[in-house]
Amino acid sequence: MSVDIWGYNEVNRAKSVIDEYFYTAVARAVNNKRAGVHVTDLVSECERKRFYIKTATPTSDITSHIYMWIGSLLHTTPLTQYHETTYEYNGVIATIDEYDEKNGILFDKKFVRNIPVNPPEEYVNQLRYYYAIMHHNRIPVKGCGIYYFNYMTLESKFVPVHITQSVSDILKEIDERKESLLRHIDKMNTPDRNVGERCKRCYFSSKCFQ
Repeated sequence: MSVDIWGYNEVNRAKSVIDEYFYTAVARAVNNKRAGVHVTDLVSECERKRFYIKTATPTSDITSHIYMWIGSLLHTTPLTQYHETTYEYNGVIATIDEYDEKNGILFDKKFVRNIPVNPPEEYVNQLRYYYAIMHHNRIPVKGCGIYYFNYMTLESKFVPVHITQSVSDILKEIDERKESLLRHIDKMNTPDRNVGERCKRCYFSSKCFQ
């Protein structure tokens, strides 16, 4: 004889319990901090955000966490043999998304709900830093860009990133940002804000302006 436990209250109670498991797992996944200094810790033009990335927990709501989690899962799908290959420069870790060795193309994948007209400055800096570090490691890069995929509409777009600085100048910028970040962390001294349009999209904005 089968036993059905699913009355109205029991269904709602089960959903609540499983929601809690799910939300907790998602929050843990997107807030996981990596050891060491990574390129993605340095790409923001706001020094305070670079500090918070290493020392604070994002204040995004659970909906934002879920979208970030979906993007990170899609991100794990390899497109080339160099998927998530790691290189290093002077203590800074660069884990590139993809590198097409045959054509010399370095590209970063972004899984989004809306494809922007122009890539955010952080995305551009990320490609600049990867490009310089790969050249430092004697990996030939002929061009780089951002591959967007809208997982809501299945639309895709490739945006080239034009590198106008020398490799040495970019590496110097990486060194300066790394050293500044480590000094602030060592003293736990919160840097000044760099207020701009970027603040509207920053997941530390609630903490920053409290």
